[in-house]
Amino acid sequence: MHGEAKATLELLRSGCESTSYVLVYCDGDGTLSSTENRSALPWWGIHTFAEQPGWTWALENRTITIRRDPNEWKVWDRPQQEESSAAYIHKRPAESVDEPEEVYSPHFTLTRLIQDRSHTELNILPALADRFMVVSPSATLHLLPGESATLFVSTPLWFTAKTTTNQTLVLDLPFWRPSDSWFGPSTREGEMCYAKYTDARLDLSLLEQRQHRAVTPVHVINKAKDVLTFERINIPVPLLTLYSGENAQLWTNQLTLTRNDDRDIEVDIAQSAPFDHLNPTPVNTARLPSERRTLMRNLSSLFA
Repeated sequence: MHGEAKATLELLRSGCESTSYVLVYCDGDGTLSSTENRSALPWWGIHTFAEQPGWTWALENRTITIRRDPNEWKVWDRPQQEESSAAYIHKRPAESVDEPEEVYSPHFTLTRLIQDRSHTELNILPALADRFMVVSPSATLHLLPGESATLFVSTPLWFTAKTTTNQTLVLDLPFWRPSDSWFGPSTREGEMCYAKYTDARLDLSLLEQRQHRAVTPVHVINKAKDVLTFERINIPVPLLTLYSGENAQLWTNQLTLTRNDDRDIEVDIAQSAPFDHLNPTPVNTARLPSERRTLMRNLSSLFA
């Protein structure tokens, strides 16, 4: 604390399901400044909506606002061209600036979801991307023969909302939509994916963690007799499960990619969360559940 500044502890409530503490400092001139505690709160879960105002989820200038009316849900979506570098997503009561009355606002998209009578609750959940995600490390990687390594990569998340009565998906929005990318050995063979430059860290402590991204441990094993060289990895995120760990950081189960020869890759998806010491809990299921935890893929469909 600086000089004669005094501190008070205020209790802020952003809904019946969450409580946040903010330390408010009173400087010598009477100016108030606040710093949120470093223990981040989950921005997801079952949320109760009264009729006006609604709730806003804010990530810098990127906002998603949901308001309940008697026979509909109104959703104002304000995207952001560049992905945010902010660490936390803040949930707050909606303000007038979040709900422009103009239908054709240049910065917002208004979606109206009609039903006979709107219910009072929605289940807000993070979700992984709906396509495979091509991640590009900052430099070409070379895995020596007979060696293995675990890379930690993070991928953007989607904001989804489901009804609590019948689990109907009513909203599915990316916090930031990556660019489209074709991944495969040719224009005829491959699939449409998303592409994102990201760091592939060998040391987890060096990976910047954010609430709008999920971290995936990718364990690569090279059983071939030559070096496995790659600049991009195609991560099958729709097959992965989301978990929440300490500080409301989101993780997926570990992905193990085993190169047996020059052509085939064995893909194994762990059945449990990584890092038991982080007390992970399941948050959302995979978009495309697979009965087989071990799959075979062509080398060119996963590495390039």
